[in-house]
Amino acid sequence: MNNNLALPQILSLIISKSLACEKLNTRYLNNCYMYVSLQPCMMCIGAIKECNLDMVYYAALNNKSTSIIEPNINYYHKEAEEDILALGGIQDEESITDKVLKVSQSRLIWLMTNLFTAIINFVKVGTNTNQLDELCHNLVLANGAIPAPLNYHGFPKSICTSINHEVCHGIPSKNKTLKNGDIVNIDVSVNLDSWYGDSSRTYVVGKIGPAAKRLVKVAEETMWEGIKQVRPGNYTGDIGLYEYTGHGIGKNFHEDPNILNF
Repeated sequence: MNNNLALPQILSLIISKSLACEKLNTRYLNNCYMYVSLQPCMMCIGAIKECNLDMVYYAALNNKSTSIIEPNINYYHKEAEEDILALGGIQDEESITDKVLKVSQSRLIWLMTNLFTAIINFVKVGTNTNQLDELCHNLVLANGAIPAPLNYHGFPKSICTSINHEVCHGIPSKNKTLKNGDIVNIDVSVNLDSWYGDSSRTYVVGKIGPAAKRLVKVAEETMWEGIKQVRPGNYTGDIGLYEYTGHGIGKNFHEDPNILNF
């Protein structure tokens, strides 16, 4: 790697843990990856080049400084205080609760949205789903959240990865390697600030054939048609698989109402 590191406004680096410690004068925890950021911007990770996942260390550097602050979980606590003040200051107990709730939920939405962008370059031929699980697990932890599926009713992993014919809740494995033409759904659920977020995204691996393209297209169109039905006055039955349901989410991982898929 070139030791003359350029520093644009936000620069994504892939460097070994040892080089990270040497160049950035920081540390990694318990042999795990750590995402260190002067700005909580996961978007830049989406541009990361292909690399060996076993030696990945993420760092986002700001051109105004090369110092390293505490991991994002501490940064977010400070950010929440600033955002509350920006929303109008502390007035009474009810307004404080509302503002904290707004900040917590916006941060949760930010994490869920950007995590899927962050992993896009790793959903490729030759990657196994256990590697994707480890990547998401570390990104979730490093951003101050907890992977909700891990140990939930005995579930052994932090995400669900469903390839091709798997309907949902596939278990990541070193023996499940992505191949050209695969369609894989990655389901990520996290707990941040005592609130749960649950979302998934479907990725295509390499080049897919016409039938697979049509399947993905129709599935996306169906999703948007269902979302259109989420409006005042409609019923949960207006959102359209037998045996599985959608569900509410909030202070618990699964909450009412249950949304039938038929």
